[in-house]
Amino acid sequence: MDPGVPVDRETPVPAVVVVDDGRYWFELRAITWRGCLVSATAPPAILGVALSWFEFLVERSVSWDYATLHEDF
Repeated sequence: MDPGVPVDRETPVPAVVVVDDGRYWFELRAITWRGCLVSATAPPAILGVALSWFEFLVERSVSWDYATLHEDF
């Protein structure tokens, strides 16, 4: 989340999630999701932690795996 964006329980907050994998250049693969965080219901109070819970609503996704990109001659 962008710390400069005010967060309240009513306004969706734009967010990006990136999962990157691979150690070497030929193993590069990743996925990104762009979307919004919206207020979600909290888990049972038995957890004893007062946290704000959000649900991530995906609007776009992109994935790639450079090991599968090649030219056929």
